[in-house]
Amino acid sequence: MVPVSKRRYTLGTCRVGATLAAKREHVGATSDLDSVVSEISQRVRLLDGLVRYRFGGNAELMGAWASARNVEGPPGRRSFRTDTAL
Repeated sequence: MVPVSKRRYTLGTCRVGATLAAKREHVGATSDLDSVVSEISQRVRLLDGLVRYRFGGNAELMGAWASARNVEGPPGRRSFRTDTAL
Protein backbone atom coordinates (compact mmCIF):
# COMPACT_ATOMS: atom_id res chain seq x y z
CA MET A 1 0.00 0.00 0.00
CA VAL A 2 1.26 3.50 -0.88
CA PRO A 3 1.67 5.87 2.07
CA VAL A 4 -0.79 8.77 2.32
CA SER A 5 1.93 11.41 1.90
CA LYS A 6 3.12 9.81 -1.34
CA ARG A 7 -0.46 9.63 -2.69
CA ARG A 8 -0.96 13.33 -1.90
CA TYR A 9 2.31 14.21 -3.62
CA THR A 10 1.32 12.18 -6.69
CA LEU A 11 -2.14 13.81 -6.84
CA GLY A 12 -0.60 17.26 -6.44
CA THR A 13 1.92 16.57 -9.19
CA CYS A 14 -0.85 15.41 -11.54
CA ARG A 15 -2.87 18.53 -10.82
CA VAL A 16 0.10 20.80 -11.46
CA GLY A 17 0.83 18.99 -14.72
CA ALA A 18 -2.79 19.29 -15.83
CA THR A 19 -2.84 22.98 -14.89
CA LEU A 20 0.32 23.68 -16.88
CA ALA A 21 -1.01 21.78 -19.90
CA ALA A 22 -4.26 23.75 -19.77
CA LYS A 23 -2.30 27.01 -19.51
CA ARG A 24 -0.22 26.08 -22.58
CA GLU A 25 -3.38 25.29 -24.54
CA HIS A 26 -4.91 28.62 -23.49
CA VAL A 27 -1.82 30.56 -24.54
CA GLY A 28 -1.78 28.74 -27.89
CA ALA A 29 -5.47 29.44 -28.49
CA THR A 30 -4.97 33.11 -27.63
CA SER A 31 -2.12 33.32 -30.12
CA ASP A 32 -4.29 31.71 -32.79
CA LEU A 33 -7.10 34.17 -32.10
CA ASP A 34 -4.70 37.09 -32.32
CA SER A 35 -3.63 35.87 -35.77
CA VAL A 36 -7.24 35.56 -36.92
CA VAL A 37 -8.12 39.02 -35.59
CA SER A 38 -5.12 40.51 -37.38
CA GLU A 39 -6.17 38.95 -40.68
CA ILE A 40 -9.78 40.10 -40.26
CA SER A 41 -8.60 43.62 -39.43
CA GLN A 42 -6.55 43.74 -42.63
CA ARG A 43 -9.56 42.63 -44.67
CA VAL A 44 -11.82 45.21 -43.04
CA ARG A 45 -9.29 47.95 -43.89
CA LEU A 46 -9.28 46.76 -47.51
CA LEU A 47 -13.07 46.65 -47.59
CA ASP A 48 -13.19 50.11 -46.01
CA GLY A 49 -11.19 51.51 -48.93
CA LEU A 50 -13.47 49.84 -51.46
CA VAL A 51 -16.63 51.08 -49.73
CA ARG A 52 -15.28 54.63 -49.48
CA TYR A 53 -14.37 54.62 -53.16
CA ARG A 54 -17.69 53.19 -54.33
CA PHE A 55 -20.13 54.89 -51.93
CA GLY A 56 -18.17 57.92 -50.72
CA GLY A 57 -20.72 60.33 -52.18
CA ASN A 58 -23.67 58.74 -50.38
CA ALA A 59 -23.79 60.03 -46.79
CA GLU A 60 -26.50 57.58 -45.72
CA LEU A 61 -24.57 54.53 -46.90
CA MET A 62 -21.33 55.85 -45.44
CA GLY A 63 -23.05 56.34 -42.09
CA ALA A 64 -24.35 52.77 -42.22
CA TRP A 65 -20.87 51.52 -43.12
CA ALA A 66 -19.30 53.46 -40.24
CA SER A 67 -21.77 51.84 -37.88
CA ALA A 68 -21.21 48.33 -39.26
CA ARG A 69 -17.44 48.69 -39.38
CA ASN A 70 -17.01 49.74 -35.77
CA VAL A 71 -18.65 46.85 -33.95
CA GLU A 72 -17.03 46.36 -30.56
CA GLY A 73 -16.44 43.05 -28.82
CA PRO A 74 -17.74 41.96 -25.42
CA PRO A 75 -17.35 44.40 -22.51
CA GLY A 76 -13.98 44.27 -20.84
CA ARG A 77 -12.15 42.89 -23.85
CA ARG A 78 -9.43 44.84 -25.60
CA SER A 79 -10.36 46.56 -28.82
CA PHE A 80 -8.63 45.31 -31.97
CA ARG A 81 -9.38 48.36 -34.10
CA THR A 82 -6.17 49.81 -35.42
CA ASP A 83 -7.53 53.18 -36.50
CA THR A 84 -10.47 55.26 -35.38
CA ALA A 85 -10.67 57.77 -38.24
CA LEU A 86 -13.34 57.22 -40.86
